[in-house]
Amino acid sequence: MSNETYDEFARASIPGLSPLERLLLGHYCTRFNESVSPPRAWPPRAELQRITGAHEKSISRSLGKLTKLGFLDRVTLASKERGLRAEYAVNRLLIKSYTSVTPELPNVSDKLEIQVTSGWTIGNTEALVSNAPVIETSLSSYPKPIKPIKPKTNEVRFDAIIKVLPGHLGRTLSPGQELESLLEKLERQGISLEAVLSLLGNHNWNGAKMAYPIIIKLLNQEYAIAKASLTKAQVEKERARLQDKEQEERARTKLSPERVSEHTAIIRASLIANSLLTYANKD
Repeated sequence: MSNETYDEFARASIPGLSPLERLLLGHYCTRFNESVSPPRAWPPRAELQRITGAHEKSISRSLGKLTKLGFLDRVTLASKERGLRAEYAVNRLLIKSYTSVTPELPNVSDKLEIQVTSGWTIGNTEALVSNAPVIETSLSSYPKPIKPIKPKTNEVRFDAIIKVLPGHLGRTLSPGQELESLLEKLERQGISLEAVLSLLGNHNWNGAKMAYPIIIKLLNQEYAIAKASLTKAQVEKERARLQDKEQEERARTKLSPERVSEHTAIIRASLIANSLLTYANKD
């Protein structure tokens, strides 16, 4: 192995080489063995693929170009039958010809007067220009957002009911727990506030002196009707479920009603025939 050959390669500035070609040439300079005769390098192809990550064909093309340019001299050819690798000699003279030496920079440290200040404040300004000042006191918590005050649901319902009542009856109405409970029960049964307002607005209020007991009576009646309708709907749903189950059972047994009647008639006739035969034998 020759470190001098690789140092010469590292100092050289060779134009026109691809990254793969330069990587291969540098690796051959690293593996160049000058203690053998003739001096040469013979890294295996698997090693070249591992260090470059390139395909075998790309490596072959790059080695051919380096040989054509004269940076590598082919010493022996590879032979799979004899188990020989391709051996190359590095052209050190050609590589050294591309070495560029830059002139030494003048030492001007003695001509410069460098003023050094003490501490870590070298080059720093006295005050921070773009940074915000440090907050001495921190907030205890984030401010809560201001939300609009919305009226409660029961207040909305009560105001809506007053608007559909006659003026003299609306003044006599006051909110109550029974009224709110009935409105919530009707809502759970699927009766909206609009339906309740329509019911109260279409009622005949002539001769009424107090609105609250009449409203309670009307809402109780509406709730009873809604509950009965729900019960009826549940009965119809259960009936439909039983019919579907019966049809599934018939489909599973593959017996139609006509087939069942025919099968029953055959069994009944067989029983009658057996009975008559029994009586005949006794006689």
